[in-house]
Amino acid sequence: MSYIQDVILQFQRIPAALERHSFCIDLGSSTTRILFDEKVIFEEPTCVALHKESASIVAIGQAAAELQGKSPQSIDVNFPIRRGSIADFSAAQHFLRGVFRTHQSFHASQGVFEFLPKNIQVAISPSATSIQKDFSKRLFKHAGFSDVTLLNKNTAILHQIRRSTHRSPLICSVDIGGMTTEICVFSQDQPVTERTIHVGGEDFTKEIIRVIRKQHSCEIGWQTAEKIKAALGRVPESNQDTRL
Repeated sequence: MSYIQDVILQFQRIPAALERHSFCIDLGSSTTRILFDEKVIFEEPTCVALHKESASIVAIGQAAAELQGKSPQSIDVNFPIRRGSIADFSAAQHFLRGVFRTHQSFHASQGVFEFLPKNIQVAISPSATSIQKDFSKRLFKHAGFSDVTLLNKNTAILHQIRRSTHRSPLICSVDIGGMTTEICVFSQDQPVTERTIHVGGEDFTKEIIRVIRKQHSCEIGWQTAEKIKAALGRVPESNQDTRL
């Protein structure tokens, strides 16, 4: 019996009313977010570092991402989700196992339960094929969840927008992910058109590295390029342009 399955069995001791809580996960190419009752309780890179021989988990999330380009040959740093799809099923399982093991016991002060629920909602791209949807369901069922519901990511974004004071009947959402960008236009809360572009934040990071190498004859690492991207991508408070 896997560790996650054992946790799920323990969850049966929790009051049944607890199962009515919302538990949702967005497993992105770059970042994974876990929400409990619409509150983000985990937001870190979708990355896992594994020992090549034993396949044991060395690090997950931000700690694993920081090993990129610095780890010894005995450690494999893996981003299991590529272009919105599960590229490495085994590594994705290890990532989820590491996330749930590390964050199994959330702080009671945050209003989050100790054990994992049986049901989970998974945000997925509207352009996902039936095979990709099946892989996503299999992944979370292998992790121990008995009921996996797939949610249209754009619909989830619209729900978040509607929670704000925005009341416009026409909305365009642009979700820039790690390797894909999801664009959706809503009219009267109904999707009019949806499009997935296979360009995302990682492409911007690579371009920053390339431009600095070409124009300044300087080689920078991935983490430095990520910081530059974050600074340039931040919405300025004034109308002034942000320059590198």
